[in-house]
Amino acid sequence: MTRREKHVLIIATLVMLFSALLAPQAVKDWEIVYLTPLAQSRQIDPSFPAPMTIFKGLQTVREFFYFARSEWPTRYKPIKESWIELLQPPRHARTASQFIEHEFYTLEELRRLLAVSAETLHQQRAQAGAALLFLSGMRLDTLASLRTNCIDVSTRQILQFPNMGVRTKNNKAAITYLLNIPDVLEVVHRWDQHVRGFAPGSLWYASLAFDGCSLVESNHAIEGRGTIVGDDLRMLCDRAGLPYRSSHKFRHGHQYGRNEGHLSKRNAWHRRHYRSGLWWIAHQ
Repeated sequence: MTRREKHVLIIATLVMLFSALLAPQAVKDWEIVYLTPLAQSRQIDPSFPAPMTIFKGLQTVREFFYFARSEWPTRYKPIKESWIELLQPPRHARTASQFIEHEFYTLEELRRLLAVSAETLHQQRAQAGAALLFLSGMRLDTLASLRTNCIDVSTRQILQFPNMGVRTKNNKAAITYLLNIPDVLEVVHRWDQHVRGFAPGSLWYASLAFDGCSLVESNHAIEGRGTIVGDDLRMLCDRAGLPYRSSHKFRHGHQYGRNEGHLSKRNAWHRRHYRSGLWWIAHQ
């Protein structure tokens, strides 16, 4: 087997392993390729994975070769960076050529959810969760682990600090601000009054007692608690007669609200500069 054929086999193997996680059918197709001599390979027309799967697979292959070059420079010396960068999907399969129409909850749909009568603490909590997700753009698990001392409704500031018990993506810390939509903020404020008497560090999205008539003060957010928020949102959508898309669509709705100008210039500056460290410099 020539060096080129070995490289092709390595690439095919890595792509197959990656595709097996998302598209098991691709494994069977690649098995056909392996059992066919290279001279006859052009006669094979297997069903390839989706464009995004191909894109991610080749991205993984490129990362592997860069890793191999750094760990075993002598063995992988013949593999040039220029050759690695050629491992790209065809132009028609690249993400830039695909128009992705994102779904999201609009402000009007959110107001329909908040207009549903909330006679129980469970329903009030669900409405507060939907409102806060839309206003903040935070993730489900972040809301489920948010602490009472990490949110200030009056200043619309939220401290997403992992060292304070808030679970964020990749354990990143950030200060974020709620959109300035008064009627939606009022729903968050009403729930905040329910839990404001709890000790600092207690969960803002508090647990319910078994009878559902009272809240349970706790500072421990179990793993997977975000599913409770998701179930509450599904219940709320059913009561409002709206389809439940996913909790992530509230985050997309937050971006829609930002585009509509509901984020003040001052808070927008903080949102941009805090992550780069300039926020700290400006406040020293």
